[in-house]
Amino acid sequence: MYADCRVCSDTSTHPPVSQSTAECGCVVCTGERLFDVDSGRESTGGAPNQHFTIIFNAFVMMTLFNEMNARKIHGQRNVFDGLGRNVVFIGIWVGTFLAQVTTPVL
Repeated sequence: MYADCRVCSDTSTHPPVSQSTAECGCVVCTGERLFDVDSGRESTGGAPNQHFTIIFNAFVMMTLFNEMNARKIHGQRNVFDGLGRNVVFIGIWVGTFLAQVTTPVL
């Protein structure tokens, strides 16, 4: 009766897995070369560095786009369908985006 009532379906696991793979592969492993900044891996503490700030910013932006894509979980393709009916979601999404974009990089 409840055999197919899983919390995470196969469709809902693809965006987080692809997001984490993209972030680890592109930003964490090769970020210092892509953005021409010093790597912060060898630092022993102290002030934050540009590499980790870029990693955090990329994580927040990927999470925002994942929030948009996670609105449809049953195979629907148009993630923007019905977006205008959810004013709270739009407000939080735009507010988070603006806060992230207007924050200066260290």
